[in-house]
Amino acid sequence: MKGKRYILALLICMFSLASCASPLKKSLVNEEIPQFNGSVTPITIPIQLEYKPVKSKINISMAFDYNLILNTGSGKKSHLLSESETSMKLISDIKKLGDMLIWNMKVIEYTENNNAHKPHIPIAEFTLLTDKYGDIKESEISLPFFEQPQVRSKIGEKEFENMKKEIKESLQLSSTLPNTPVITGDYFIKTRAFESLLTDSFFNLSGKEIPEEPASIVKGWAYYDDRKVLVSSIDHTSSTDAFFNKYIVDDRMKLQMQVKGYNLSDAETLMLCRGEIFVKTGFAGIQGEAMKELWRDFKIKGEIPTDPSTSADFFLRARITVSSKLEN
Repeated sequence: MKGKRYILALLICMFSLASCASPLKKSLVNEEIPQFNGSVTPITIPIQLEYKPVKSKINISMAFDYNLILNTGSGKKSHLLSESETSMKLISDIKKLGDMLIWNMKVIEYTENNNAHKPHIPIAEFTLLTDKYGDIKESEISLPFFEQPQVRSKIGEKEFENMKKEIKESLQLSSTLPNTPVITGDYFIKTRAFESLLTDSFFNLSGKEIPEEPASIVKGWAYYDDRKVLVSSIDHTSSTDAFFNKYIVDDRMKLQMQVKGYNLSDAETLMLCRGEIFVKTGFAGIQGEAMKELWRDFKIKGEIPTDPSTSADFFLRARITVSSKLEN
């Protein structure tokens, strides 16, 4: 499992589509579904969606947890394996280059569980060459903070290269706008979540039953913070067979995914003004060696169950919020 060390890559990927628990954590635990309650005017005359040059400051926040539920003949026992709250602050500058766009993005602040990192140099920098629909043609990635000799030597060369690799792969799986005009009810953005699972070295999907990718749907025009915005929403639930690549034994299980929420994009530039997404994904019916490996990976205390009737369900929940302030 990749775990927390690649949380930066996860946040970047999700963006191209945030004592007493915080409101974000409470909404995660309660599995509240994000909703936009403003007035929405349907779009009946087709419009062509395109990104345009803009400068913005972006905030991304996420609460997430991993859970393992052990199913036995006598009942269920839940294990909270890990939980965390993270946030990032970014500066984005999109410029026109002929028929293409240059995206310059800097991660300037990263916070995890109230531990803030505000270095004097960017944590990460991305330069992307895309078409007007956001399809990435070229990308450059640098990690100025991690490239400092004292930091790079501490995390290790292998970990540093893995971090860059994961971020680059996540960016390449980012979503794009449709290249044909849309009205209310059409696709706004399709994710590539299942495609990313197909390329993962730890597990894979059954090639015969790959479900439709989660997609956000155009709802219409609205106003948010005195700005005209395009409202899109996502309401996706799917289930398919899956298995772990790392075992010779074909331990099949059920991959389940739920993605629900909304996005408000600036009417002119299509940059995200506000977004709230709830994600719940996991594996049901894990047995055999796969269950034992999860037990070891998360260092769960106690003897690993060996009863043939025992199985486990493993899932990740995440609540993500994104907000931005346009500067032109």
